[in-house]
Amino acid sequence: MTRREPQPATPVAGIRSLGRRVASSFAGGPLAAPFITFYLLASWVIFLLHAEPGAWVYETPADELSAWLYNIPDLVDDTGAAVAAIVTAPWVHRTAVQLVFVTIGLLVFGTRLEYREGPIRTAGIFFATTAAAAITAGVVLHIIYPGMLDFGFLETAWNRTWGGGSAGLFGVIGALIGRARRPLPLLGLVLLWEAAFTVFVYQDYVPAFHLPALLAGFVATRYVLPGSRDETAMSLLTGARPQ
Repeated sequence: MTRREPQPATPVAGIRSLGRRVASSFAGGPLAAPFITFYLLASWVIFLLHAEPGAWVYETPADELSAWLYNIPDLVDDTGAAVAAIVTAPWVHRTAVQLVFVTIGLLVFGTRLEYREGPIRTAGIFFATTAAAAITAGVVLHIIYPGMLDFGFLETAWNRTWGGGSAGLFGVIGALIGRARRPLPLLGLVLLWEAAFTVFVYQDYVPAFHLPALLAGFVATRYVLPGSRDETAMSLLTGARPQ
């Protein structure tokens, strides 16, 4: 019997292999990531129960859910309400676009973090980085508005309510990057992504929530929580076990 010589790898074969690994990782997501699964299901149920047509396809009415949402002036004016809102606001997404963005992000990155860190630690990172983002964004806005800066988007940030899981998502991404062997290129890519969205999509105060959460998650797994720094960029993306 003749022995078959190994065939040289081709770009197409490499893409197919990567696709199979990503698909396999997604398929195991609900079982490997019970917190992420529960959070997304609950968020979608809350959204669908209250959503109505709006400028962003479908939206939840802010006045109807105001008791659940985070209001920056409450950080000083009604601290108890602000603390309660930090717990409840991540479950209430204002627009369908926001919820779809958070869903995709948590399926890609949240399941990977929960796979290696476990549901309790992942939930802790998600809510702790959300709290860090809410407090940081609120304190900064209290300092700069209106005494130092008085721009329209700052006034909007002051008067509107905030909710959704995007800050927690950035915290999860930061925590996952904290386990990488070489984190700086990955952090740079996320910051570049956020800068592009700020210019072309957000054009408001949203990065004041996202960036503190990203930094808090990164610091938590890089310098505070025990664990190895053995992930490669590929294993972070595909959910492969660390080598």
